[in-house]
Amino acid sequence: MNLKKNDAYYRQIATYFETEIRSGGMLPGERLPATNALARQFQVTPDTIQQSLSILAGKGLITRTRRKGTFVRALYKGNTIGIVFSQCIFQRHELAFFTDFLSELLLCIAAKGWKYKIFMAGTNDSADTAEFDLRKTVESGELGGILEFCTEDTSIGEYVRKECPLPKADGINIDVNAMLRNADAVLAEKGYRRIALILPRLRRDAAIQEKMISELGSALPAGLRDKMELQTILTEHHYLESGYKAFRELWSRPRRPDALLIGMDTLFAGVWYAVMEQKIEVPRELAILTHLNRELPPFTHLKPSAMEVKISDFAKQSVENLLAKIKGEPWTPKLIHATFREGETC
Repeated sequence: MNLKKNDAYYRQIATYFETEIRSGGMLPGERLPATNALARQFQVTPDTIQQSLSILAGKGLITRTRRKGTFVRALYKGNTIGIVFSQCIFQRHELAFFTDFLSELLLCIAAKGWKYKIFMAGTNDSADTAEFDLRKTVESGELGGILEFCTEDTSIGEYVRKECPLPKADGINIDVNAMLRNADAVLAEKGYRRIALILPRLRRDAAIQEKMISELGSALPAGLRDKMELQTILTEHHYLESGYKAFRELWSRPRRPDALLIGMDTLFAGVWYAVMEQKIEVPRELAILTHLNRELPPFTHLKPSAMEVKISDFAKQSVENLLAKIKGEPWTPKLIHATFREGETC
């Protein structure tokens, strides 16, 4: 195989082996050469081979076992999708949207003619039980792929991400750039001039986030750009307490904003608690525009103005992405767009 310079080597190598496996050129149970041997064969680094194998493992085409090697896996036989999540996801109010999301997910799976099986990890004991049940079901060949939603560190989530050979859906992303630009423009049109933005810090994509924030002003009408003040607070986490602390810091500054844009729904509750604690009148003293991805209003006495995303969009794309991986079909990810919903907070 001659590698082309205009495409990443690891992707070309992964595609080569995928073609071999799906065409029957490599049979289930067949062992792949060791990483160093493959590196010599393709004249690339071992890290490049590891990237290729990670792609194949993510598509459920190979099984990687420590000290035993890498083997071709039999293509899926089961028509059931495993849904994995931790019980605590129902206990955190900022993630309460998962109840509705799960309902939409099951409807999408059924509409595609597939079945589903749920594996729920709760306490440490039940987490071990759920992981055992999942491993047993995977080995039986009943499952074709897995949708995993573990928001906390759990052994079952670790198994799915690092060991389980079945295809898993990629993360489905919101078009954050467009959402923030549109929200910024909405606040400007309503007459607000000192806008503060609260966002969780992106460690892996810090440069992209910095560029995105610097370009926010470009969405404003030309006549307003010089009159607007935009300031940003990046939180270390996206939890309720992070939003609370961020707002307390913001409100202690000499020049307070007249409008607040909250870029992630999990920060909203903490910000709202801080606003109520300070007895700030919304929207007369401070306008608030938040992001919600659950179509469920938070616990407030006012209906919040929001850039909102439909839960059904997340569910539909998650299922379509997974089924494309299972069947080896092409699938183009689509960024989910948020729309403005008029409320009473701005």
